[in-house]
Amino acid sequence: MKHYKLKTCAVLLLGFGLQATQAQTILFVKQKVGVITPFVLSTLKSLTFEAGNVTVNKKDASSSSFERTNVQYMNFGVNPTEIAPINEEQNYTLSLFPNPVQDILNVNYSTENPQNTYLEIVGIDGKVALKSSLGNAKSSISVSSLPNGFYVCRIINGTKTTKAKFIKQ
Repeated sequence: MKHYKLKTCAVLLLGFGLQATQAQTILFVKQKVGVITPFVLSTLKSLTFEAGNVTVNKKDASSSSFERTNVQYMNFGVNPTEIAPINEEQNYTLSLFPNPVQDILNVNYSTENPQNTYLEIVGIDGKVALKSSLGNAKSSISVSSLPNGFYVCRIINGTKTTKAKFIKQ
């Protein structure tokens, strides 16, 4: 009976989650040891919750199994390569390093007019996770407070925007 209630709750939560995530394209399974495993939703056949395991079954007959006690969370997100740009015009270049980053992200950019330039770090959910004004073409930004995952860094100067992707570990 206990497992039946757990399965029912999992199915209901998953169902409600899918209703709110129609544009989501990836299932992320976060393990307690810090590993995040992405699965493209269009390749998945089913999720099962049996015998203390969460199993992700793919259409190609392969599967991945995780111990339930080792899964920190499961969530849905968008593919970071599908984030819509604000403005395709680019009059400057942007480089980020190291990538992947753990604590400090170094940002180098060049632009015709460095005044009124700011940086936004956007998560895969499309929400701005960090926003900062930039005074120099070379800056260091602390990303230690961000959760591990994929991000897009946008440099915005007036109506001009450029972006680069990075991974926070």
